[in-house]
Amino acid sequence: MKIVINFSTNGIPHDRSVLEFSAILLNDNNEKIGAVDRYYYLSPEEDWDSDAQKKHHLNARKIYKFRRGTMYPRLFVLDTYILGLLKEAKEIVAHNMEFFKKFIPGELKGKNLFCTMEEEFLINGIAYGVNGEKKAPSLDEALAHYKIEPSSLPCERGEAPFDVRATFEIYKKIKSTSLRERDAMSALFESA
Repeated sequence: MKIVINFSTNGIPHDRSVLEFSAILLNDNNEKIGAVDRYYYLSPEEDWDSDAQKKHHLNARKIYKFRRGTMYPRLFVLDTYILGLLKEAKEIVAHNMEFFKKFIPGELKGKNLFCTMEEEFLINGIAYGVNGEKKAPSLDEALAHYKIEPSSLPCERGEAPFDVRATFEIYKKIKSTSLRERDAMSALFESA
């Protein structure tokens, strides 16, 4: 099994709480076999990060509303079902894997970690920074490059369910590019 992930956190430090977790489960042929969307409370000793609240539009009241009637653990780090999926997966896919892997408890050694952001940068170098230097593409830049219309995704932009579905669509596009094409594009990029 493979898993495409995205989550929202209460700030950037890796010791902050994961507030929202979304995943798409794939078989070995990259076909969707399931999806998970879960919401978690803040750790009791943690204060809300106002920047994270603005970015993710999450607060205690919204999380309570989303969780109503659910039976999974209150905190991400205690959710053995999700942690088990991550442990079981042969491949974990994310856009900006370096950020997400800091929040996943446990060992990721031996896992194939596929970062759509890094892959896009290596293949296409499609985004440019302030000084005109090539940079890794944002999720929106990668969507635009592959001509994936954000309105075709069934969620609100900026939420983990939207981001995980966008990452999945980008992953499918990357995987559908032949190895020969990818090698040729990488060689062009490296020579530029």
